[in-house]
Amino acid sequence: ECKGTARCLTGTVTKVKDGDTLVLNKNITVRLTLVDTPEKKDKIGWKNATEFTKKLCLNSIAKVDEDDKQKGGSYGRLVGVVYCGETNLNSALLESGLAKGYIKYCKKSEFVNENWISFCASKKKRC
Repeated sequence: ECKGTARCLTGTVTKVKDGDTLVLNKNITVRLTLVDTPEKKDKIGWKNATEFTKKLCLNSIAKVDEDDKQKGGSYGRLVGVVYCGETNLNSALLESGLAKGYIKYCKKSEFVNENWISFCASKKKRC
């Protein structure tokens, strides 16, 4: 079940742009909240993170819980937590070591107190 009052969407993951960005239902681009994977230009790590997301989510049904504190999105993308099946993609990428926590947004996320966001808890005094 989704948290908060922002959008809660379910649909098919039709494209994976990179490890932390995917497309739902061919027209909704989703950026994972509080997670940062390497960009294509970085070369190191990009392919592994992208393949991880593809393997877990591409052509599967996903649920997206939009981040209440980031409803404005990011570059036209919805920002949120993505569940592919029962797996929290945001958390899985962090646990796998293929992504880093996006500490810059700790204060700008409704999910800051979730267990998988331990990096925000350790930085709260400085955030």
